[in-house]
Amino acid sequence: MANSVYTLNTLPPNYGDVDHWLGMSIPEARNDIAEGRDDIADGYKTISDLSKDFNSCLEQPSRIDIEDIVKRRFSPDAVIKLTLWKAEDAEPLVGTVKQYEIPRYLIGAFFRALLEDSLQSFSLRLLYSDRQHLPTPPSARAGPIVGYPATVCLAYANGIEVDMDGPLTVQLARCDGQDEPSCVITSLAFDARKHKVRAAIVDRRPRVPAERDWVINAFGMPPAAMRMLDMIPIMLPVIRMMGPNGLPVAWPGGAPWHNERRKYDP
Repeated sequence: MANSVYTLNTLPPNYGDVDHWLGMSIPEARNDIAEGRDDIADGYKTISDLSKDFNSCLEQPSRIDIEDIVKRRFSPDAVIKLTLWKAEDAEPLVGTVKQYEIPRYLIGAFFRALLEDSLQSFSLRLLYSDRQHLPTPPSARAGPIVGYPATVCLAYANGIEVDMDGPLTVQLARCDGQDEPSCVITSLAFDARKHKVRAAIVDRRPRVPAERDWVINAFGMPPAAMRMLDMIPIMLPVIRMMGPNGLPVAWPGGAPWHNERRKYDP
C-alpha cells in the first residue's frame, strides 16, 4: 500500500494567478485540479462508507462484525483523536475540555461501548462543495483532508439524540491495486466544540431500567462510552503487553467500562 495524502482547503485567494501554479501549463493545471477533485470524492466516500458500515451492524452487532469494519476502513497504525468540550451552561467550568487518542485496536471497543449505551443510529455529515474545496496548488497531496463543519449524530434507544458539531480532519492512505475500498483512514480527528441534546418521541417503553437511568453528561457522551474513554490511559499499558491480538474477546467480569446501571458524573 502506497501512502498518498490529500488536502481539502478553501479556494485560495490567488487561484486564478498563473504564477501560483509555478509555471505549469494550463492542461497540466487542469489535470491536477481534476485529479484532486477525484481524490476529494474518494475521501468523502471513505468517510460515508464508514458511517454506513457501522449503521449496518447496529441491529445485530457482534465483536467480529465491528472488528471487521475497523480492519477494512482503518490502517494498522490508525488513530482516532477526539476532543470533547463541556457544555457552556455546565457547572463547574473547570475541566472544560477533554482530549483522547483511541488507537486502532481500541476503536472497535469504543463503538461497542456506545452499543452498551443502546446506540441505535450513527451518522456523519460533512460540508462538501467542489466550488469551495479544491486542492491547494501546487502540493495537492501534501496535507490531510479537512471537512468543516462536520456533524456527528448519535441516536439512542431511550429517545435521546445528540448532535456534535466541529471540524473533522481525516488523513487517508490510498489502497493501490484494489477498487474497494480505494482508501483507508490513517488518522481521524474530531473536535466536538458544541453539542446539542434532545429527547425524541419513541414508540416503545425502555426495555431495561438501564435505558431509563443514564443521562448524557456535560461533554455530550453516554456513561459506558465516557468511562471507556477515561480508562484508555489505564488500559494501554496492559494491552501493549498483550499485543493487539491479545485484546480479550470477553473481559473477565465484563469490560472495564461496563455500564453498571448508574449515572456517570465526571
